[in-house]
Amino acid sequence: MTTITSLSNELIDIILQQESIGIKDVVNFGSTCKRFLAVIDDDLLWHRKLFQRWPYLKKMYHKRIQDKEDIIFKEEVKASIKCRNNLRCHLTQMSDTFFNKNELADVDLVHCDTLFCPNMGAHIMSYYFVIDEILNILNMSPLSSECNLTHQYYSKKLLTYIQQRRLRDLWHEFISCPKEQQLLEQAATIVAQWYQPDKFIFYLDVEILLDNIAQQVLENLKNIHCNHPIFSISAEQFSFWKYNNIKDNQWSRKDEKQILDVLRIVLFDQLNFSSSPGPYPFNILGPKAEHILIDSVLENKAGNVISLAIVFQSVARRLGVRCDLVCFPTHFFLSWKPKFDKKNYGDDEYYYIDILHGGFIRSKNECPRTRGRRCPIESFNEHHEITSIEVVLRMINSLQLVNPPYQHHETRALQVRRALMELRYMVEPNNIDAIDNLCRHYLHYHINISGLVAELHKLLNSYSDKTSVEATRIIEMLQAFESYIKVRNYNNLLSKVYDIHHLKI
Repeated sequence: MTTITSLSNELIDIILQQESIGIKDVVNFGSTCKRFLAVIDDDLLWHRKLFQRWPYLKKMYHKRIQDKEDIIFKEEVKASIKCRNNLRCHLTQMSDTFFNKNELADVDLVHCDTLFCPNMGAHIMSYYFVIDEILNILNMSPLSSECNLTHQYYSKKLLTYIQQRRLRDLWHEFISCPKEQQLLEQAATIVAQWYQPDKFIFYLDVEILLDNIAQQVLENLKNIHCNHPIFSISAEQFSFWKYNNIKDNQWSRKDEKQILDVLRIVLFDQLNFSSSPGPYPFNILGPKAEHILIDSVLENKAGNVISLAIVFQSVARRLGVRCDLVCFPTHFFLSWKPKFDKKNYGDDEYYYIDILHGGFIRSKNECPRTRGRRCPIESFNEHHEITSIEVVLRMINSLQLVNPPYQHHETRALQVRRALMELRYMVEPNNIDAIDNLCRHYLHYHINISGLVAELHKLLNSYSDKTSVEATRIIEMLQAFESYIKVRNYNNLLSKVYDIHHLKI
């Protein structure tokens, strides 16, 4: 009878590479004898096991390989196991520390940064390993013998914190970049990631989907206008357009019009992108989150005016055509001007791309919002494109109107409300109204506000004139919040004294 010891090392390696054999099985197999320990000391084996366990990380690792990183996959698997063990230790500690708290603030969870922050000693891929393990815990059936309900409860708290903590770093990095590198699709992806902490959303995937649309436009353009000058452009130039907001269009009016016409055909006729119902009273059920979040819009091919405009603008930019999102109090324009560097231009220089009706190019007089009456601004040609911050704020406003699923209405509504208030505060950290609203929300649900109070003190110190309206308001807010904290601490102390006295009796 043939036993496994009689098999060659090559055949054993093939068996171990099968998807049905997990990482734990390979480790246990290697612990049986020196020969098998040597068999599993094969980085190609661990390379396969890593991608079998985390298939969605292939793109991340391929990017690291392209960047000439020296990756030892066996060490990567060891790091993942270490992350898993550290996470479960933290979840157990959270149960001991926060058993008397219903809601946790960021300051309560700062110690968890060591789980996933590379600058605090964590492995470079720890964030992905930790999030994956949290999602595994949350998806376990309560009837499973491996399910720990306490770990599930605190995993929900920790998941939101880790996602938001990382996104704050990404946002600060994004907003500190030059304006030319602040891409709208990247800002929209941050919003989608913030709103959906329980979903893996990679900006790399959003990039690829937009790249694919741009490539489809090029293929169609070649069939219709094979002599278009875009086909003589270098790969380096296409790369520059992809990663930078361009200051001016690169083509003649005729060539730009051809690109935009083909882009419209590809986006709305071939790929069947469509606009969602407008706001009330056109849509009595209210907006849907999937029509606002860019990952869902690219997947389902349906979106509202902001998300569709971002998709259109992002693809057009990849092809050397500048389009701008222009914000009015009641609506958006996606505008196009053949040449943005002209100082003297007439009324016909700007055109309106009707993003909600097939992407047709219209003049000012054809705009359905202004037809038959004066344009709502003094001059249609004198306006500036919306900034990435303004885009995010508009998306927040739209998401605040979304009704959560009925079966989880109350709980989900509370989570979303807090998340959107925290997102607004991240985008506008010096907005006193945003801080005030978030503080009051925290106080109402007994969440630690010490972090926000500290930020208010920093903001107050930044004012040279302490008698200004803004400074006076901050002082009043601090007095109110600090008084509340003192009263609450006093009441907590009385409660503890009462409990001790009651136990003695």
